[in-house]
Amino acid sequence: DSYLQNTRVPHLQVLVAGSLPPNPAELLNSHRMKELITTLRSKADVVLFDAPPALAIADASILATMTDGLIVAVGANQIRPNTLIRTIDSLATMQEKFLGFILTKFRANNNEQHYYYYTDDNQSKSNRFMKWLKR
Repeated sequence: DSYLQNTRVPHLQVLVAGSLPPNPAELLNSHRMKELITTLRSKADVVLFDAPPALAIADASILATMTDGLIVAVGANQIRPNTLIRTIDSLATMQEKFLGFILTKFRANNNEQHYYYYTDDNQSKSNRFMKWLKR
């Protein structure tokens, strides 16, 4: 409890990473990390982890094995389509945990239409997303 920091948002607390350890992957794979996740789950309704880009470092893949779901944040006009495809492919083994994408840094004009896309058929989520993206 002493490491959790309160925020301006009621009932929202943050646990910051602190300084970079010599081997982050080893720390994430440790028994203590599993204990930390169990403790955080007992104290909160939702626990979110922010990880570095999935292709750059193994942190996201390691955390995904210990969590209930995976959401990929994509910066508008900041990622090349082939990089996004490689990211999706790298997380393919965790497809059942894949919850979707969040598009960030998107600026809409008042004249532009806004879309919400959702489907619940048996096609893989990444394939549906890529088909939608190519439209």
